[in-house]
Amino acid sequence: VDTSTISVLNFAAENGSPEALYILGRLYEKGIIYKKNIILATSYLLQAYRLGSYKAGELLNKVVQIEQNINTVKEKVNKNDPDAIYCWAALTALGINNNFANAQALELLKKAVEKNHIPSLIELGLIYYNGTFVEKNVSKSYELWEKAKSLGSKEAELRLILAQLNDNDLIERRTELFNRVKKISEEGSVFAQSILAYCYEKGLGVRENKALAVKYYRVASQRGNQSAYNSLKRIYNEIRPDDEQFKIYDLKLEN
Repeated sequence: VDTSTISVLNFAAENGSPEALYILGRLYEKGIIYKKNIILATSYLLQAYRLGSYKAGELLNKVVQIEQNINTVKEKVNKNDPDAIYCWAALTALGINNNFANAQALELLKKAVEKNHIPSLIELGLIYYNGTFVEKNVSKSYELWEKAKSLGSKEAELRLILAQLNDNDLIERRTELFNRVKKISEEGSVFAQSILAYCYEKGLGVRENKALAVKYYRVASQRGNQSAYNSLKRIYNEIRPDDEQFKIYDLKLEN
């Protein structure tokens, strides 16, 4: 195997590419190139799914349906393995895993956060931001994402930016935040591309421009971002006539 290709793949994954994360998940799940590791496979698939990859979500559901895989993750959780803890907590938050109570999953995730485990920092931030089995705490989310960002996570930086773009107390920073998203999108981040589209659609930090919103939603959806695809479909449906023949219905996104 060309080591430069693997290096590029890992670099892309570290910078939040859902395509790269999905491929790594698949490789670890099948034991191709890397030694088979169901925990790392699940971790990469979860991260890809969190970044909007429909394909990763489909494979993730298949992986966690295998009892042996869940038992492997649980065994490592009991040994305080941070990757396993992240998988367990994220699956619990998504409603895919009901083997532990929510409170137990939360306490385990906090242990992984104490070890500066980046995916766990991002996940706990999402849990506080959305109020998933905890009281919503946006400032706590910011704190966790800032920590992950300081450790080099582009995804954490983008989640922080997206939350701040929607924060009415930070309106004066929107142009600055938009410019940062634009720069990251030019580096190839599909998550940044979908945020850029959202900014153009809503006029956050930039003049509202539906045409550019459609452009970036389309680019992100073509790369497998389900959220961008849903937004693109919504925009088209808003401008189409109400006649039945013009409506777009849910179809499985091809990746």
